[in-house]
Amino acid sequence: MAPSLVLAIVVVVIVAVAAGGLEAWRSARPTRPATGRGTLIVGDSVTFLAAGQLNRRLGSTYDIIAEPGYRSDELLPLLREEMARPTGAAARRNRIALLVGYNDVLQGVAEDSKALPVMIQASSRFRCAVWLALPSRPGGRAAGNRKFVAAQADAWNRQLVTEAGKYPNVHVANDWSDAVDGPGGQALLELDGVHPVVAGQARLAAAYERALARDCG
Repeated sequence: MAPSLVLAIVVVVIVAVAAGGLEAWRSARPTRPATGRGTLIVGDSVTFLAAGQLNRRLGSTYDIIAEPGYRSDELLPLLREEMARPTGAAARRNRIALLVGYNDVLQGVAEDSKALPVMIQASSRFRCAVWLALPSRPGGRAAGNRKFVAAQADAWNRQLVTEAGKYPNVHVANDWSDAVDGPGGQALLELDGVHPVVAGQARLAAAYERALARDCG
């Protein structure tokens, strides 16, 4: 068999397996909470990577919006769409937990975000909302990805705290940011200082679970 043909077959197989794996993950995700305590999780690729660990910790009691590469202004319409559905966790307006802003920082638009206050206001329509603060300095150092600027993450977190403070049922949790920014926290992330490795995925899922239990019950 010609080398070029072998290469083409290998590429097709890899693409097919990758697509199948993504589809399997999508089909494995809970699409409806199994109890009346439905929780909605909202995030980007960082949360997407932790979906397996979230399944282990939260079981079938949550729905998830996790879109790699999405900024806050791109996640906002997805949140609104989910909230408009007649069924699912968002329809129950019970609990919502969000980790948003990584791509705002990476694209240099995290300061004075126009979408963040609107997303926080939307989350206040739930009985209880928890926003995880962004880590800014993994292990006390700059992130490997130079586009992830600590000052931008700090600005995002300041605005997050200010806007969340306008609503008594909206909480800001530092469980994830403290774990990553603390001593040795860089070991939870890939070399880019943004995306979690397996241990980080477990730690992030635990942060979601702990923050929800503490702040929302």
